[in-house]
Amino acid sequence: MDDAVTIRAERRFWRKVKVSETGGWLWTASTDKDGYGVFSIGRQSLRAHRFAFGLRHGDPAAAVQLHHLCEQPGCVNPDHMVLLSAKAHKHAHTDQITHCVRGHAYTQENTYLRQNGMRGCRACARQRLRELRDTPEGKERARIYRQSERGKEAQRRYRQTEHGKRAHRESEARRRESLREG
Repeated sequence: MDDAVTIRAERRFWRKVKVSETGGWLWTASTDKDGYGVFSIGRQSLRAHRFAFGLRHGDPAAAVQLHHLCEQPGCVNPDHMVLLSAKAHKHAHTDQITHCVRGHAYTQENTYLRQNGMRGCRACARQRLRELRDTPEGKERARIYRQSERGKEAQRRYRQTEHGKRAHRESEARRRESLREG
């Protein structure tokens, strides 16, 4: 981009910025659906915070992402941003989420890691499993799983836990009782 175009774009950019008392530089022009400022230079449209960061520190590479330390997507203050990889940026945002979409807290007891590295809610997983078991398809899938080697191994490991030992004893007692009655 030539210098004259850059100077005109920069003047236009600053007319769309309002400095707040908290130190944020708030974008007052158009925003996208996520609240980030949108700025156009000629036919090229870009996010306003990337333009502001580029003015101060040079154009960031396309592979890196800018993380707003102030958590305000409409802020264009380069001092409120850090460069992060896509993975680090994703983790920066997920660490701030303390509850799942159904409102269960992400505690150590209620959280597991999915294969993709994201957190999962145990309470929601149990609820989905209960709902699946109530369907004919779910009952058939559970029966097939219990008969598989993987299912048998899971049952063996479960019976070694305290909860599993107690459940197994109770189940055996119910079975013996039904045999006596029948």
